[in-house]
Amino acid sequence: SLGGAAAAGAAWWAMAKETEAKEWLINYSETYKREAEVIRPGSVEAVEAVIREGGKLRVVGSGLSPNGAGFPEGDNVSAMSLVHMDDIVEFKPETQTVVVQAGCTVRKIMEYLSERNMTLENFSSIMDQEIAGWTQVAAHGTGVRIPTVDDMIVSMTIQTPKGEVKLSQKDNPVLFSVAKVCCGTLGVVTELELKCSPKSYLREVVSVETRAAAASKHMERLRTHQHLKYMYIPTEDTVVVVTADPTHDATLISPPPPKVGPFQELLGRCLPNASFSGYRDELLKTNTCDASHIKKVNKAESAYWAVNQGVRVADSTEVLGFDCGGHQWVYEVCIPSGTIDSPNGNDLRYLDSLLDVIQARDIPAPSPIEVRYTSGSSSLLSPAYSTTKGEYFTWVGIIMYLPPGSDRAAITAAFQAYRDSTSPLQTQYNAVPHWAKVDPADRETLERMQRYYRPSLEIYKQFKEQLDPANQFPWSVLDTLREG
Repeated sequence: SLGGAAAAGAAWWAMAKETEAKEWLINYSETYKREAEVIRPGSVEAVEAVIREGGKLRVVGSGLSPNGAGFPEGDNVSAMSLVHMDDIVEFKPETQTVVVQAGCTVRKIMEYLSERNMTLENFSSIMDQEIAGWTQVAAHGTGVRIPTVDDMIVSMTIQTPKGEVKLSQKDNPVLFSVAKVCCGTLGVVTELELKCSPKSYLREVVSVETRAAAASKHMERLRTHQHLKYMYIPTEDTVVVVTADPTHDATLISPPPPKVGPFQELLGRCLPNASFSGYRDELLKTNTCDASHIKKVNKAESAYWAVNQGVRVADSTEVLGFDCGGHQWVYEVCIPSGTIDSPNGNDLRYLDSLLDVIQARDIPAPSPIEVRYTSGSSSLLSPAYSTTKGEYFTWVGIIMYLPPGSDRAAITAAFQAYRDSTSPLQTQYNAVPHWAKVDPADRETLERMQRYYRPSLEIYKQFKEQLDPANQFPWSVLDTLREG
């Protein structure tokens, strides 16, 4: 009965309020933490009830963002976790799409699709993100003809302070293009329908080249390969080139066990059962901010890749995922790079300039500088937003590791100096940071982002005023950008 349903809803809400408590939210690398009340609704009705209370909210996901993007800011903002709204609703074979609740992880979706011989078109290096947060920040894999992951969204449902909104390219396409990437600031995404593709095997080739050799083959590789990634090793004339392409030959090729001799030689001992990243962490536990020590570690890594070149054939999920290492500081920018037919060359020029800065300032920059590619996205607030056919974008990430037992405060200060040294380059090459990596306190970068996103921000502001006029879903970064 309606009365029974209302009573059940009231009981659920009362229980939710009773279990609400202050908790510490800590991101994966333990670089950001916030204490906040955490609300964990289990249904759309419960989400709506929380919103009707009128309090300020920030939807938090798996906490993987390096900048703690989903964490609430300020004592008056509560966190909402959709961890109990993680169902896979249905797979639609006729349209090759899957409908999921927003708290579902990428890994859970991939495992579900694998059972149906399907997969997602692209994904990031790790798969523990909640699907809504993953798409809301325009995460990406690599492939010059593959957009950021938000473009996999076919339709979506958002609970806003003004009620439920269902969006697709057919139903309110302009708001759809804003809502796919808005970092949770229009309301609570509760359901997504995503494009899928048939599961495939990829042939991955890892090779090592000099910078000049890699540059000479760059455009040919971009045009030829479905997936392309570079790992530049600072202070070494070494570029690790990784390509991956579909293959109809499903004969699996597994690489031999990694040859870690170069790391063992530098470390002076063997670490039983340690991975490549485990050796690197051990070498970086001390002297992490000493440029001369980092150069030795980079030289060992260059030698490691030289003896670990090769080919493997495996499921696309296995190939496109990779070991990112442990706790770390990461900063990544997106660079408009022209079109496949008419590249502007800014991708390689940015890298050359960055490497020059590292050398000139003797920055203790560990490996790698990671370079990946995407096509343009249809989402207005994606860093890779584009309406130009064939436009592609280059994503360049710098890193400093935070191994167990290291001096985290010193590494943090060194990384901030490293990141700040790239600011003039970002201005020169019209680069903007990934939403999950921007520093909310970096005023210079926020001003550059205001210029970059200005036309999109005007449209976003209209919908923000329409759906969330009281700013019930704040985030300091987008609040600053739209108010500027």
